[in-house]
Amino acid sequence: MLLHSLTAQGSGVDIVQEIADLDEDLDVDAFERSWHHVAIRHSMMRTSFEWKKLDRPVQRAHDTVPRLERRDWRSLSAKDQEDEFEAFLRSDRGRDFEMDRAPLMRLVIFRLAPAAYRVLWTFHHALMDGWCVPIVWREVFAAYDAVRERRQVALEMARPYRDYVDWLEGLDRSGSEAFWRDLLKGFRSPAPLAVDRVDQKEDRPLFHGSELARLSEPLTSTYARWRRSTASP
Repeated sequence: MLLHSLTAQGSGVDIVQEIADLDEDLDVDAFERSWHHVAIRHSMMRTSFEWKKLDRPVQRAHDTVPRLERRDWRSLSAKDQEDEFEAFLRSDRGRDFEMDRAPLMRLVIFRLAPAAYRVLWTFHHALMDGWCVPIVWREVFAAYDAVRERRQVALEMARPYRDYVDWLEGLDRSGSEAFWRDLLKGFRSPAPLAVDRVDQKEDRPLFHGSELARLSEPLTSTYARWRRSTASP
């Protein structure tokens, strides 16, 4: 991913954009502090990469935490808000991260109405995968509730990723190699990737599609309350 970022600048490769619509009277200052709490908990949210004059790239954790950029779009019509947001998404995706400068993430909050906000969380995929995203959101909202209620932010201790790296390095690689050699015995050429396969009927490459499902407002509200209740320690 580091190589892709350096060789395909401006392409938006490995740039992840997460969007959350918050229909409530949000305390934006408390919301920003909640992100600070979570960023302090997880060093990967404060990570940069160094590779110059090194044999192999390394990660470095900094004290820098992401700042929340604020934009007030209440004066725009609903259509203009959506048009502006789509344009902002395209522009934001084309903005490269400087991989040797932390944090490799951006936070922007748009105020759309007196009690309606939209949050755009942009980060480089080298920081985390899709499994991490709901964990971060859950912790942010748990911290937000604590900050607003003037309670201490009490989340379960986060185990550092370094522990996993140490465990991985300590594995018996000879045993793993024997397992995979036995499992793949008989293969004499690389297996084709899905993108290399061709639709025989139409003689064209296969592409992934997307499907949009809209949930009712009561169901969405119920799910939001459940997420917040399960986020509390």
